[in-house]
Amino acid sequence: MESSFRAVSFADSDAFAEWQIALGWDVQSTQLTYGPQEICFDHFELPGIVTVHFRLAQSQYDVWEPPQGTVLFLICRAKLPVVWNGTIIPPSQLAVVRAGMNHSAKLPAGWDCYEFIVEEELIRRTELFPPEFFEKTARVEDARLPLPEPQTARFLDRMDGYFRLARKADRERAQSVDGAEFSDFVLHGLREVIDAGLTGAGTPPSRRVRGANLVPDARDFMEAILRETLTADQIAQSLGVAYRALHYAFRESLGVSPSRYYLTRRLHSVRKQLKSGTALVTEASLACGFFHPSRFTRQYKRLFGELPSETRNGD
Repeated sequence: MESSFRAVSFADSDAFAEWQIALGWDVQSTQLTYGPQEICFDHFELPGIVTVHFRLAQSQYDVWEPPQGTVLFLICRAKLPVVWNGTIIPPSQLAVVRAGMNHSAKLPAGWDCYEFIVEEELIRRTELFPPEFFEKTARVEDARLPLPEPQTARFLDRMDGYFRLARKADRERAQSVDGAEFSDFVLHGLREVIDAGLTGAGTPPSRRVRGANLVPDARDFMEAILRETLTADQIAQSLGVAYRALHYAFRESLGVSPSRYYLTRRLHSVRKQLKSGTALVTEASLACGFFHPSRFTRQYKRLFGELPSETRNGD
């Protein structure tokens, strides 16, 4: 069976998003916590399925949609909850991401998960899910399954072993793990944890974030006004909601205030221009509403761990 392994890493969220967009994903990634970002996206490509070990150094907010004809399954390894489509999900849950639906997730610093990107035809052929449950996952609110800790831990420990062997073979340019063996293991392991989860012996229930539906509208509005400098109160007024409700929704869903998220998106916009070489530092910062150079430089370095000029010069 044909298979390939690649260990890919990125130093910032924008480069990671651009790489995924080139692969056919509709993605936006925003770094939320301060400091140098490190994103590791090691992955096996097998017929009908891509298996990914995904890790983050800093917290990140992702909005994305898988390519048509595929489904993404995600099992969180980090012992921290994730805010998934406005719902706080404990570790050891299976999240199901269907094509044709816009998904969002606030991933904590130290995020560690396994993702399985599977063609729908393979899901039907292997009966990975009972058909009635798979149909339910077309609704975002039903696209999760609590998984029992023992079976899930054993499965992910075996995944770690396969990926360690693959990384070693990749470094030494040696033969990697057998593709057919690994594919059989992944499908069998997923079936086991899914079946165990469907019996009801899972983790604690998820909790819906109050006001989470405000976040997508506010996010889209902010994207349209990145060149302005509105306050959170002005944004709330523009959306016709109370400032308190908007603040609570952002703090619960993303762990940051609306003002902080808006600032972060404007800084990401500057960074994108600097990396593309289309603007000088002053031009890019002024275009995104940063009128005080020294303050802008401090904010930029605090978030990304480098000076704007270093980004512009590719240092």
